[in-house]
Amino acid sequence: MNIILGSRNLKNMEEKNITLELDTFNVTSAEDPVTAYCLLSIEDIPLPELPEIENHIKLHAEFIKSYKKGDKDFCNALGGILKQKFNSKLAEFYINSTSRLNESNGEWNHVINKI
Repeated sequence: MNIILGSRNLKNMEEKNITLELDTFNVTSAEDPVTAYCLLSIEDIPLPELPEIENHIKLHAEFIKSYKKGDKDFCNALGGILKQKFNSKLAEFYINSTSRLNESNGEWNHVINKI
C-alpha cells in the first residue's frame, strides 16, 4: 500500500490500483486542505475477497462521507466491518478515524491540522 497526497498526484495510478480517499490535512505549504489517498495493488487483495471488492470500495466511500459529517454511530458500525476488508491493510485507518471522531467534543471538523 502506498499513500499519495493530493488528487493531482493520482493521475495514471488509478488504472493499476484501487484508490481510496483517506484523511484531509491542512498543510502549511498549501492554500487549500490536501487529501491523502491510499493505493492498493490488486495483488494486495486476497482472492476470496476479490468478488466483493467493488462493494467494499462503495462502503469505504460511505464511511468517508459519514466521517466528514461526523456520524459517529454509522462510522463505528461500518468501520468495524471495513477494518477486516482490503486484506486488513486499512484497519489502523478505520480504528484511528473512529477514535478521533468519538473523542471529538462539540463541532466536528474532519480536516486534520497537523502538517
